[in-house]
Amino acid sequence: MAARRAGKVLGWAALAVAVLVHAAMLESVASGRLNRLFNDSTHRKGQAVDFFTVYWGSIQGARGASLYTYDLPHGAAPHEPPYAYSNFRYFPGFAFTIGRLLTLLEPWPAYWLWVVLVEIGCLVGAWWSWRLAAQWGAAGGWRLAAPALWLGFTPYYLELYMGQFTLVLAVGILGLLALAEAGRERELGRTWVLTLLWKFATALYVPVFHRLRRWGVLAAAAGAVALFTLPYFALHRADLPRFARYFVMGLGAKTHAGNHGLQTLASVVAEALWPPAWALHAGPTELPLWRGGMLVLTLALVVAAWRRTLRGRLDVPLMLCLWTAMYFAVSRDVWEHHTLLLLPVLVWMLARLPRRRAGVLVAGVLLALPSPFVLVDVPGLPPEADPEPHWTLAVRLVYHAARALPAAWLLWVSYRELGSRVAGARDAAAAPAGAVAGRGSGP
Repeated sequence: MAARRAGKVLGWAALAVAVLVHAAMLESVASGRLNRLFNDSTHRKGQAVDFFTVYWGSIQGARGASLYTYDLPHGAAPHEPPYAYSNFRYFPGFAFTIGRLLTLLEPWPAYWLWVVLVEIGCLVGAWWSWRLAAQWGAAGGWRLAAPALWLGFTPYYLELYMGQFTLVLAVGILGLLALAEAGRERELGRTWVLTLLWKFATALYVPVFHRLRRWGVLAAAAGAVALFTLPYFALHRADLPRFARYFVMGLGAKTHAGNHGLQTLASVVAEALWPPAWALHAGPTELPLWRGGMLVLTLALVVAAWRRTLRGRLDVPLMLCLWTAMYFAVSRDVWEHHTLLLLPVLVWMLARLPRRRAGVLVAGVLLALPSPFVLVDVPGLPPEADPEPHWTLAVRLVYHAARALPAAWLLWVSYRELGSRVAGARDAAAAPAGAVAGRGSGP
């Protein structure tokens, strides 16, 4: 009883700290007070640049121009943002739906409206995770940890600062876990297709529906993606290879201070240890052979996880956790705000895997804290300069490990738990009866 009471006190204390952190992040969106804590708010073009990239790309698409290569804006005309990048990364249909709605306002008012909407989404995610954590078996301090993570997760600051679209997908993944726990496979499939059209990171859930033998859902997803993409590429054929390059994975990531995936950490090691002479040369292009090894490693990870999905215990929420965490192992581009996608995974694991709670909580706290960036930034660099070339190898390894290793731990936990039928039975027995209604549901 005393331990339970102490846990609840700690839970309330953590939630109070998270609320204060959240308030500081909201204040800093206007003041910039926390900018120096993060690479992306220090060494990028400026506030709202990701939002303005979607905004300007959508403007170009509405004018019949290319979505994926265009002249950069300078704020010289109405509906022209002050800056943007030239790499629109979403499905073409996104520009003609969500993007088109956003461009009804001028750039800055549209950005501030989006900030408000994202904040509402974050509050919904925190409240919903608190409700779901109780349904899934968490009580006391463990239940309070769920909203505390959502509210005190510092990468959320970059979601607001950059004007990103990841938080919406994180709430969607939380919804997928809720549907999977309830055994509502029909709604699960439909909702997955919607998340896929928002951001294609959830394409990694294909093995889950393969295991469930939901061929109709897979066909519907393929049809929706085709409808969202092919008409545009039929009219803009030169854009297809520009868009397809974002799907290239496993050849080694760009090692810069904004990239936080396991691919980046492995690439730092490979760049440091691999003999420069071991490379392929094609004219002026040089391709180190270690990049081929990275492709083999990536494919091996995917094959192992797919095999475990097909042969492990039939636990749909756990499969979703596995493939969500897999994104951070196989993607070449993992920006700090992408770690928001792990919030639903953390909430589910804290509630449903009592044996793993300590390790999962440590991973969650490490992901929620700011990276070591502020300790190793190089003063005096211009805004878009990368500080990483100025760091020692030890600093680079520690910096990239701060995000990559906690995410890798969640991937490992998911993989191990899928192969542990005895542990699954114990965890199911520890949870309320209503929380396990969807576990073990057949195709």
